[in-house]
Amino acid sequence: MTVQRKPGAAVEAAGGSQGQSSAHRTLLSLLELAYGSVAPAHAAVDRALALAGRHELPPTGPELVAFARAHLMTALTDDIGPRLTIALIDDLVAQLDPASATPQGSVPPASMPRPVARAARPASSPRVRGTPLGVLLVDADPIARTALARAILRAQFEVTVVDSVADLRAALRAGETIDVAVVDAQHPAGHSIVEELAHARPASAVLVRSTEAERTRAVYGLVAVRRFDVHPRDASADEMLAAIRHAADEF
Repeated sequence: MTVQRKPGAAVEAAGGSQGQSSAHRTLLSLLELAYGSVAPAHAAVDRALALAGRHELPPTGPELVAFARAHLMTALTDDIGPRLTIALIDDLVAQLDPASATPQGSVPPASMPRPVARAARPASSPRVRGTPLGVLLVDADPIARTALARAILRAQFEVTVVDSVADLRAALRAGETIDVAVVDAQHPAGHSIVEELAHARPASAVLVRSTEAERTRAVYGLVAVRRFDVHPRDASADEMLAAIRHAADEF
């Protein structure tokens, strides 16, 4: 899973942006997904390091899982709630220490982070068949956002979570692939993000989740997006995956 990162103490504690281990990148990616943005995720790592009296994250996967359980879970529960915390720890265990996972099969498939290095596709170029689909996710509900993001990852699509126009611009500068945007109509920056996306990546499809379909069509219909559709805000993750696949088939 990929979200935008900014330099900070947490990155330095993980060995620097170039020196992060795969385990460190996995933890930071899951935290950024759960929080919805970079800064609070890195702040959570900083607090956990201070609590543990450490200057660096543990180097190995099993040690990092133990560190998260001992020093991150309480703060995470306060910040994002117990459901998201359990889901995050489950994903972390599944990726970094599967041998310690519970045998009941309750751990969902791993949400693997995308490789850091990848070739960016020019904004005007169509998607090449067989390449991973890039999905932009904009959602005001942290629980719904995390559930949908995990479903997208399980479908082996790439996902970028943004919460502002600035986040989107950072993603575009980093060359993130954005074939389909899934936008919560209730997100305060949703419309502005779609306007920016339409200008920068006009070939992207936009799927807006809304409780007011007609009003949403009227508002977003003024934005010059090439492909646009509205779906119920309470649509299931499977329904949204089907909509994403349908939009991708039109490329």
